Amino acid sequence: MMNKKAVSTIVVTVLLVTFVIALGVIINTWMRATVQSYVDEGEKDIGAGISCLNVKMQLEKKDTPTIKIYIKNNGEIELSGFTAVKYDVKDISTVDNSQKTKQIPSYGVEQYSISLQDKKVKIIPFITTEQGIVSECTEQAITLTL
Repeated sequence: MMNKKAVSTIVVTVLLVTFVIALGVIINTWMRATVQSYVDEGEKDIGAGISCLNVKMQLEKKDTPTIKIYIKNNGEIELSGFTAVKYDVKDISTVDNSQKTKQIPSYGVEQYSISLQDKKVKIIPFITTEQGIVSECTEQAITLTL
């Protein structure tokens, strides 16, 4: 006579269902946190993109002993600064980030000097959103051929 002891099928079923529910709760919690971080990041990008749509600039060149460019902010939003990309005769570019924090108020003007060797300059504006995010508005960049 053989004496076998086995776990009841009801106990196995309860354990299996409990395991699946616990696993589902863990995955749900992890996914919710992950998706929320992507949503938050997307909201920031969208906010910066919408703010960039309000950027309106105009460039004017004045010939003096050095070439001066006047950057006019014709938009309703303050510019936090700008990057100047200068191109020489051979179309080799030089990036000038020294003006990244040069604020230009709404309807304000900022002067920028370039050398006589430069044949073209591209001004890329920066803005700071209400959330404090600094964003480069590449779509609103203006190129001026000298």
